[in-house]
Amino acid sequence: GVTAQGISYLPAADLTNGEHTVQVEVKDFAGNQTQQTWSFKIQTDATPPTGSIMIEAGAEAISKTEVTLLLFAADPESGITQMRFSNDAANWTAWMPYLSPKTYNLSPPDGTKTVYVEYKNGAGLTAIFSDTIILDTTPPVITAIITPAPNAAGWNNTDVTVSFSATDELSGIANVTSPITVITEGFGQLITGTAADKAGNQSVKS
Repeated sequence: GVTAQGISYLPAADLTNGEHTVQVEVKDFAGNQTQQTWSFKIQTDATPPTGSIMIEAGAEAISKTEVTLLLFAADPESGITQMRFSNDAANWTAWMPYLSPKTYNLSPPDGTKTVYVEYKNGAGLTAIFSDTIILDTTPPVITAIITPAPNAAGWNNTDVTVSFSATDELSGIANVTSPITVITEGFGQLITGTAADKAGNQSVKS
């Protein structure tokens, strides 16, 4: 419609994304007419970003609080503009430009940790993704067992096998020294075994 304030026009169908052109032709009562053309671009995005986060390349456990985050986000319509992080999905860092990889600090104490990332696209829509890892800064407990046990004087008269066992309450045991058979005679022989947990912490037992 035409009013003193201007011209309004309602398209017969919703306009799609992309370039559009509107042409207006106005004629007064005297027959004078004028024509004007405007071009404009419509950009709409109603779909939140897709994405993912991976802590330490998917490691099960880690022994340090500083980790590397591998981040992926995509939005074919308006693109990814920002991201932010949280340890609890409640308290967030400030928004920052989208960039991968990203160094991040886990919060103490030891235990299973979740890192959340929220991506934002150019239309302001957001989506949250997360990954977990076990923070374990405590070395495993390793013990040694001598078979057969020595006599009351502390001696054995046969070959001796030293076996090692280990426990780790958080990340679990990755490896422990295999049993060692001692065949050399002598007093005070030192046999050493090691154990490592899945976070990389090590213990030594002699």
